[in-house]
Amino acid sequence: MDSALFLQFDVAPAVRAALAAIGRSEDVHWSPDGRRIALAAFGRDALLVIDVTIGDGDVPQLALTRAVEVRCAAFRCPHGVFWIDERTVMVANREGDVLVVEPPAGIGADGVREVEVLQALRAKGPDQVMTPGSVSVVRVGADLYEALVCNNYVDRVTRHLLDARADYAIRSSCVLLHAGLGVPDGVAVSHDGAWIAISNHEHHCVCLYRNRIDLDAVSEPEGVLQGIAYPHGVRFMPDDGHILVADAGAPCVHLFARGDAGWEGRRTAARSLRVLDDGTYLRGRHNPKEGGPKGIALDPAGRVMAITCEECPLAFVDLKPFVPVRSAANGADAGAEVERLRAIVLREAARARRSDIAAWHQATERLRAIEASLSWRVTAPLRWIAGRVRR
Repeated sequence: MDSALFLQFDVAPAVRAALAAIGRSEDVHWSPDGRRIALAAFGRDALLVIDVTIGDGDVPQLALTRAVEVRCAAFRCPHGVFWIDERTVMVANREGDVLVVEPPAGIGADGVREVEVLQALRAKGPDQVMTPGSVSVVRVGADLYEALVCNNYVDRVTRHLLDARADYAIRSSCVLLHAGLGVPDGVAVSHDGAWIAISNHEHHCVCLYRNRIDLDAVSEPEGVLQGIAYPHGVRFMPDDGHILVADAGAPCVHLFARGDAGWEGRRTAARSLRVLDDGTYLRGRHNPKEGGPKGIALDPAGRVMAITCEECPLAFVDLKPFVPVRSAANGADAGAEVERLRAIVLREAARARRSDIAAWHQATERLRAIEASLSWRVTAPLRWIAGRVRR
């Protein structure tokens, strides 16, 4: 196990006080422009949004300049957070809904701001979310976004199509993955959109799926990352050649490397970085599933990793000594965007067809059951008479 290279950072007094008060933190995510970090303050029913700067140099110089505690009447144990864009975040509430909100750019006099819900994936209703714990969002083109939600205690991952042109209106929802999952506790999509990674908490591994049109609830993983006590947060490096996994049951973050043939097959970590000292780790070790890091995030360049957990609300690690820092995989060109949109259209059409076929089969079975029932047979003479009268 390698010792992580921690980065020192300047902290404004108000930010230091906010971090000291955050309590249990389950997730962290960096905004796409690299200027803000959001932490899921599980016990406070809030987000902590921090302004951050990263200076140039051989060793990144970080400064945390201000913080705002974002509250919302609909927050219920926020467990996952993901920036959709520079202004908007999606929040998975373990005991509630998945919400889209806009953290304010400024701060109130006391560093606290209330926000309204912009959009919600409801725990009760057609959105099929229940005990949502983590979320990942990918832009698929034409102001459409796909959100993947880990629904922890029902062992399934749901997929949702959102329309940013209409305040992230929900255009479709479905169960994407279910087979073989035991408390899916983290989700990430590769930058090129080709792979989905799911932390399979109770089975001590991360499952990797090709992001195919025919992916569904009975699909089996094509790749498995092994040797993890209790996987939690998961992230692809910018070039998609490495995956980072936070281990809630150990004081480390595991680094996995893609093979020559891709992510297929089983593999163990290429390196493990110790990110918590013994004292910090043991203070949080209430049971075998706790004590280690929970959330991890990467700055846009992939050089700096942020980690969070209850005993260590925020720390930064320099990844350059451990993994090559390369540019992001190209997933934003027009051709790739068209292909992703085409895949969505085909998938939604196939899903609608399957739904129509299933409804037809259900209606046919109901009709057969009625025709086989005693009441149907008893009333047959009356139906014959009624038919003769109508003629």
